[in-house]
Order: sequence, then structure tokens, then C-alpha cells
Amino acid sequence: MNKLFAMSVLGAFTVVAILLTVCRGPAPVSGGWEWASDPEDDRLALLGSHGTRACDSWSLSETLAILESEEQRQAELLAESETVLRRIQSKHEIVARVIAGSMSLLEAAQAFRDLNATASCAPMIRAAHPGWSEEEGLCREVISRVAGELVDDPPRRVVAVARLEAELQAFLCCPGTVLLRPAEKTR
Repeated sequence: MNKLFAMSVLGAFTVVAILLTVCRGPAPVSGGWEWASDPEDDRLALLGSHGTRACDSWSLSETLAILESEEQRQAELLAESETVLRRIQSKHEIVARVIAGSMSLLEAAQAFRDLNATASCAPMIRAAHPGWSEEEGLCREVISRVAGELVDDPPRRVVAVARLEAELQAFLCCPGTVLLRPAEKTR
């Protein structure tokens, strides 16, 4: 129901945006609108009640093509947002397992790597921490998310973050020990 409502609202905004893009000039203060057409083609003009042009001449076929393109883009964005939400939910579940102690830091970092493999933001995630290896960055992302999840429980937060930092430091003290397998692209 919420997705249907959101799509309807997005569709309405798309139509309004197209009309605002095409239409230039003030709307008439009083009276109605009148469509004037050119019999030579499919161009229409929107006229105010006093015959003033409220909208430049525009092509209905061009507008329909724009609308179709925007509807396709809307569907792509909806699919992408669903993918992002699934990835967020998966990371939330991974963090819960790390907090519970049923998943190690490296297992969580590997799971994050797999999730990030299909993300368009993966290069930005790596670029945000230029001094870290990809593996260390993934471990630190897990630690950061654990800390964020436990923000309302400071004693548990301190213990969990200290445990994970110690686990990371144990791997970092021996170069080459933070090894993750190549990412599996999942959907």
C-alpha cells in the first residue's frame, strides 16, 4: 500500500514537473484555461482567460516521451531503493549477530564485502578511508555500526567495541592476516 501511494505521488510530481518545465509565464488570476492547437502538427498552447499565452507551444508527443522516460526512471529508482533497503536490513541482521557473539568481526566484514559488491557506492566506501586496506575498512565499518546500534546502551557498547577493536588489532599486528575471500555478488 505504501509503495503504491509513493508511486502515485511520484507520478503526480513527475507530471507537475513536466508541466512546470514546459510552461512559462504566470497563470491567469481569474477565468479558465483554453487550449489552442495548430492544425499543422500536434503542438498545443495553453491560453489564459484573456488570450494571454500561459504556456509556450509544446509537442504532445515530446511530452509523452518525457513522461514515459520519467516513469521508467521512477521504476529504476524504486528497484534501486528496494535493493538498498535489503542491504541495510542485511547489515542490521549481521550487526545483531556480531553483538550477540554468534559472528566474528572477520565473518561480518566478509558479509559486508559481499553486500557492498553490488552497491554503486562501493568505490565511495573505499575512498572514505584512503589509509586503510579494504579489509580494515570493512572491519571498521562493522565496528562503527555495532557502536551505532548500541548507542543507547553505553556499557554494552564499550564492551562490544573493545572486543571488536581487540580482534581487529590482533589481525593488524601481523601483516597480511586480515584476509577476506573475494566478494560474492549477491542480489
